[in-house]
Amino acid sequence: VIIESKNPTVLKLANAPEITFENIGFKYNNSDKWSLRNVNLTFNAGDNIGLVGNNGAGKTTLVKLLCRIYDPTEGRILINGVDLKDVATKEWWSYLAIMFQDYASYDFLVKEAIAIGRPDKNLNLTKVIEASKVSQSHDFIVDWKDKYDEQLGVEFKGKEPSKGQRQKLSIAKTLYRDGFVMVLDEPTASVDAESEAKIFDSIENLPKDRTAILISHDFSTISQCDKIFVLESGGLIEEGTHKDLMKHKGKYAELYNLQAKRFKK
Repeated sequence: VIIESKNPTVLKLANAPEITFENIGFKYNNSDKWSLRNVNLTFNAGDNIGLVGNNGAGKTTLVKLLCRIYDPTEGRILINGVDLKDVATKEWWSYLAIMFQDYASYDFLVKEAIAIGRPDKNLNLTKVIEASKVSQSHDFIVDWKDKYDEQLGVEFKGKEPSKGQRQKLSIAKTLYRDGFVMVLDEPTASVDAESEAKIFDSIENLPKDRTAILISHDFSTISQCDKIFVLESGGLIEEGTHKDLMKHKGKYAELYNLQAKRFKK
């Protein structure tokens, strides 16, 4: 249960903050097992961050703590030096743009299904189109009869996008939200390789007052990140640039080389 501070500290962020995880440990309710333990790391403002690790390593749990869906069992998360528990969740969430693996789809008009990413503001069609171009949605949207006014969903006698198209629309929705901190958890699992490369090229070129945190099993994408953190069994085992981690010849290099070998076959 999240307990709100009675006298919250107001951050009033104008750009991406520095985020520090200090001695973080976390257990889910009714579990004896630590999902994260003794995690210390810093996300520098404006960096593209890669989170790497096998399933169950703690990547998504780390992001859920960052989003304050849960509070840490141990330790604290600092936002520009302020304990996240002292910040009103409503303010903190206004700075975030998150796309989890189990993202929601909305059967609205296309432009509304993207603009729902920022429901507190009036729909801005120019920004909708910008987000759809980055997410590689624009090309299929303009092929539809009513384009951005196309109704989605067969239940409403509208267009039923493919799974890959749904995922691209969800990425567009996340980009449209324009959060200072954007988190993409396996965002392109159903997207073709060419589109995926274009999406990540665009994300890498986001303004430097935005932080992007990427969870992906695709090392060609992760390798381009400014900083990569490697998790295993709930602990942080390596961090650095792709070049640093390949020199280190640890877990990251092992996973990267395994994937590279598969592509060579």
